[in-house]
Amino acid sequence: RSTLELCLPPENLNVTDITHNFARINWNEVSNAISYDCRFRKTGTSVFTRLSASGSTVSLGGLEPSTTYDVEIQTVCQGNISTGATAIRFTTSEAPPCIVPSGITISSVQATSVTLLWNGVQGALSYNIRFRPAGTESFTTATSFVTSKGLLPLIPATTYEVSLQTVCDGKTSDFTLPLVFTTAGLCDTITNLQLVSASHEQAILEWRPSAGALGYTVQFRPVSSPAFTILSTSENTITLS
Repeated sequence: RSTLELCLPPENLNVTDITHNFARINWNEVSNAISYDCRFRKTGTSVFTRLSASGSTVSLGGLEPSTTYDVEIQTVCQGNISTGATAIRFTTSEAPPCIVPSGITISSVQATSVTLLWNGVQGALSYNIRFRPAGTESFTTATSFVTSKGLLPLIPATTYEVSLQTVCDGKTSDFTLPLVFTTAGLCDTITNLQLVSASHEQAILEWRPSAGALGYTVQFRPVSSPAFTILSTSENTITLS
């Protein structure tokens, strides 16, 4: 009849790479091991989480900050398992501080939308955003998993305030101080277009400025020509030549 090989528990357990939510358990290889059974729990509790490892290390993730854990490792051999388990205890570190986002800027300002940008925070899972027209009480809220967010729909030509909050593992930061921005106005149709002067070489046009206008585009052509010449200006006047 066959005799089962002696299956010894692993030796020299040690814990490395401890953070607030992670730890790595290491041990010496057992020569006839096929795999290893790992089980761990929070100290003082009765429910274990079980893992299997093919080599002499196992990673424990999803741990809680500042918490003590008990770990036990058994060796699995061919048709046999070690009668004893090797145990070790460790404590996770404190969670890193959850700090407010920095470097907040507003870009792509339109009449009904803007883009919000900021610097990422180490350990952030997401970011909470709240914004409202200045002087009002109710916030509109949003969440972003990256370091940018388009805010819409907004009211044209309206001043807003926006604040951000970092969401970390099990905690949140304060909201930032409000950042104030004003949306662009709607583009009105040009009115009071006038020919100021004309000669055989040029003509000067002028019109009433449009509130919120960033610039103007003018296109012109000879009556007999199908092709337009297109010019741009930031002023409410232009010279055609």
